[in-house]
Amino acid sequence: MRRLKGCAAAGLLWTLSVCAAGCGAGTDVSKFTENTVAVNKDGSITELAVESFGEDYYSQDALEAYVNAQVEAYNREHPADSGKEKDKTITVDEISVKDDSARVVLTYETAQDYADFNYTQLELVEASDISGDAAGLSFKDTQGSETGSLSAIPDIADYEAVITYTAHNIAVPGKIAYVSSNVTLLDRSSAQSDGTLSVVLYR
Repeated sequence: MRRLKGCAAAGLLWTLSVCAAGCGAGTDVSKFTENTVAVNKDGSITELAVESFGEDYYSQDALEAYVNAQVEAYNREHPADSGKEKDKTITVDEISVKDDSARVVLTYETAQDYADFNYTQLELVEASDISGDAAGLSFKDTQGSETGSLSAIPDIADYEAVITYTAHNIAVPGKIAYVSSNVTLLDRSSAQSDGTLSVVLYR
């Protein structure tokens, strides 16, 4: 989470990884130990960040104060779509410091909120709506066989797509069918992007 990296001045250097805690429609990403973005069935995004630290380099209280302040500031500027005060655009699901490691889990109401909060890009679209540079990527199936361009994939309208520009794991609420050639498939519902423009197709 780029915005939270400002806490480096307080000795809190870290990045986010994902867990589906706190989201009823959440994707289970408890198996991950690295930065992960999970797409939930309702279109929300859950992010988990984990980073290791040296002894006496951070504190639980300082991390909690920083994360909560950043989230509260965003929520004030971006009310939840429901319009209800009790609903939050970003929820803090977990903040913990243990065994020289910091762990933060946040859930975002939309992919756009994730992108805005982290000063990055993340898109959830119908695969048939992919355009621009993403449409020009080369793809491969889950067996690793190159399929060529997006236009060569049959029944493209049957798939959902995650488009990302950040290096992290990507978990989806379905079965992955194709990924861009720069993406590493981890299992049937998760993959790893390399920090360049990456696409995951699933259904």
